[in-house]
Amino acid sequence: MSIAIAALISTFLAYLTTFTGLSTTPYHPLLACALFIVPGVPIINFVDDMIDNYIQVGIVRAVNTVLMVCAMAFGIVIAMRLLVIEDVVIDKKFSELSMVPHDTYWVYALAAAISAVGFSMIFNIQRRLLWVVAMGGMIAVCTRNFVNFELGFGPVLGSFMGSIVVSLIAVKAVHWFHVPNHVLTIPSVIPMIPGVLMYRSLLPAVIW
Repeated sequence: MSIAIAALISTFLAYLTTFTGLSTTPYHPLLACALFIVPGVPIINFVDDMIDNYIQVGIVRAVNTVLMVCAMAFGIVIAMRLLVIEDVVIDKKFSELSMVPHDTYWVYALAAAISAVGFSMIFNIQRRLLWVVAMGGMIAVCTRNFVNFELGFGPVLGSFMGSIVVSLIAVKAVHWFHVPNHVLTIPSVIPMIPGVLMYRSLLPAVIW
């Protein structure tokens, strides 16, 4: 219920503050406003549990993730209906938004650092580790973008390589900072969770 309410309020506020002339790209905030409630951590935990052969716990986490996504869709559709947003226009505008990076690497590195630190603060990670997580997010996202766009291997392999690089660094870093591996790796890879794609997958259901 909290996720549905958060999606409703964030979509509502994004619409009011951008479609009233305050933004020249109103569809970007509308798309990004609910990304912080995309269930990235439950997805990662689900995969981790399944790999470790904790099948029942993994299935529970998977179901919980599906419920969270459905709650997001519910909140977004209520906001769209209350604001009478035109479905055809929304669908066309969202489908036209490019997924290809159009800024320099340092811009995406900065965005990844902010995202990783933001998620870390949500999960109460120690303040002394925030800069470490920020560096991890920068490394993960820049590695993914390099493999994806510079080498042309696609987003799947790019995300895979970004996760591998961060995980290998974390194997050594856990001894330097005396924390479990997950404390460093999970917040670092969360900026690579395809929240925009997940949001787009919700859109047809919302419009329908």
